[in-house]
Amino acid sequence: CVGCDEEHGMSDVMYYAKNYPAAALNMIEDGGFPVGYGEKGIFEANLVSKDTVSAIRCIKAGMASNIVPDEAYMELIGECAPFETEWAKVTSEDGVTKISARGTTRHSAHPQGATNAIHEMTKAALQTNLLAGKEKDLLSFFTRVNDDAFGTELGIVSSDDISGETTCAGTMSGIRDGKIYLHVNIRHCI
Repeated sequence: CVGCDEEHGMSDVMYYAKNYPAAALNMIEDGGFPVGYGEKGIFEANLVSKDTVSAIRCIKAGMASNIVPDEAYMELIGECAPFETEWAKVTSEDGVTKISARGTTRHSAHPQGATNAIHEMTKAALQTNLLAGKEKDLLSFFTRVNDDAFGTELGIVSSDDISGETTCAGTMSGIRDGKIYLHVNIRHCI
């Protein structure tokens, strides 16, 4: 049995198991062949605002916890002068500012060299000057978390000779129950 939906819940394998006899052996090889001698540890967490947000109307960013996103979208209450950066476009009308950001994707185990669309979105949001107080502080923090791929802002920079550097990528962001979150995928050295 071979499935291709590992990143999103293995729905193809669930379908197979429901409609066909279970295979005697299922094997998923998720590393270099022929020998794996160690694997970084994986830690995932949602960094969630303590308070509900009022100036941030919508955030949609990231599709999977282990992929640096190449698209991110945010809406802020209020208007500002439209502008563009290399990676983001900001427009305003009818009392709402819309931020569309893009980036270049990579697997979160090797985020170096990717352009994180969440990072570009939060940087552009801060440039609108529509945020203040805790909401501005929170997006500033989310921006700093994604300033590099090594967890500097979180104080987790580390490395070893076997597995290399610990990496950290903000891979998904949104609003739940009025609070915004940034999902981080950390691959820590052995």
